[in-house]
Amino acid sequence: MKEWPSDDGEEYVAAVKACVDAITGKISPEHFRKILLRAANEAGIAALAVVHQGLEAGQLAQPSQQQR
Repeated sequence: MKEWPSDDGEEYVAAVKACVDAITGKISPEHFRKILLRAANEAGIAALAVVHQGLEAGQLAQPSQQQR
């Protein structure tokens, strides 16, 4: 957030506070992500989302036998 386009937006200020809260464990990473995405939207920054289909929340995909 050092080179953010604008540092006076309401969502930016909320994201800076949320960053500290996430680091100290006061909020979850998922909650921080939502706040950060709102700040990015406010600043006109595009954000990409990666969706892992077929996985339950919190699971990481395991490489297939061919990929090993």
